[in-house]
Amino acid sequence: RTNLARAAEGKAFDAGYAASLGPDAMPLLLDALPTLKPEDQRIIAEVLITRFDRAKAEEDWRTWNWSRSRAMNLIEERRYVLESWAGLH
Repeated sequence: RTNLARAAEGKAFDAGYAASLGPDAMPLLLDALPTLKPEDQRIIAEVLITRFDRAKAEEDWRTWNWSRSRAMNLIEERRYVLESWAGLH
């Protein structure tokens, strides 16, 4: 929330750091993506797609948790838009 508030105020925003935050941050980050600068959108989209693909490949019921599952579902729902921002379309 703090980083997104800084971005909204036009202050420095580290998109790479924001995209590296844990799954609990993903709903807020995904909701805020349309308001961010195009370069920040691209960075975050690339990181989230890469993380999602890696997590999908390593998915195991023994490591399941609600936050990660929720984040992965949100990323999957918005995959087309994320790919667009990442320049994959």
